Amino acid sequence: MSKPLPVSSVKKLDFRSSEIGEVGGLRISRRLQIFDKSSGIRFLIDTGSDVSIIPASKIEKTREPSPFLLHAANGTKIRTYGNKFVSVVLGLRRKFSWNFSQADVTSTIIGADLRLIDGGTKLHTVCGLSKSSVYGVTTIAKDHPFRDLLVEFREITAPPTMRTEVRHNVTHHIQTTGPPVASKPRRMPPDKLQAAKKEFETMMELGICRPSKSSWASPLHCVPKKNGQWRFVGDYRSLNRITVPDRYPVPHIHDLLNNFLGKNCFTTLDVVRAYLHNKINYSYTSRCTTR
Repeated sequence: MSKPLPVSSVKKLDFRSSEIGEVGGLRISRRLQIFDKSSGIRFLIDTGSDVSIIPASKIEKTREPSPFLLHAANGTKIRTYGNKFVSVVLGLRRKFSWNFSQADVTSTIIGADLRLIDGGTKLHTVCGLSKSSVYGVTTIAKDHPFRDLLVEFREITAPPTMRTEVRHNVTHHIQTTGPPVASKPRRMPPDKLQAAKKEFETMMELGICRPSKSSWASPLHCVPKKNGQWRFVGDYRSLNRITVPDRYPVPHIHDLLNNFLGKNCFTTLDVVRAYLHNKINYSYTSRCTTR
């Protein structure tokens, strides 16, 4: 991979379309490359990609790959091994966070239209050109029978960014009785503690959570995922005991099954991090504190 151009030699950025050539029967693309000062990783900028991808580690490749496949511009299928939020430091006085798909590739690609010059501060980042045989990564195969329809609603197949604005005004209320409940933090092995800190740092950068001085506190609990990673949840059993129950009439299962009579097409939906899509009313956010 080519080295980043020094700042003194960057006079004018050329934003023309990337050059594509063929070498030994393999199509090679010259893409803009940026350098992350914190991690030392070089990222290729590919506005033609639907997703951002990062090479999966050797340990991740030993696990069962995800059923979620990616497709390169040359028709190659790319196996994935889950998602990972990564923050990139480009010297623009703020971090950029993306949800990367951990894939069976050798290059890290940011599939976004990224501004390399801050219009307010006039700060800019060091960049260069690099060759790549993987580009134009999409979530939909070219021969998919419903490609046109899926392209029209591309957000359905793209990995979640967790930055999408909530499209409803429904908020969750947690009405309780009695004084606040608080539990001591549970001790964790070093690997779990490090993973928990990293997870909370990512969620704070995405605006999902914030530091709290609440008198409420529920202990943090770790649940292993199928891919070997950890899911961090709050143990809210003490909070549940003093919460006023919601007596909403849930439909009877037999009535729901009767509605399936004569139906031929069935769809199942799985929301990624569904709990984080539930907005808590501001007056009750202190009750959700974990430590």
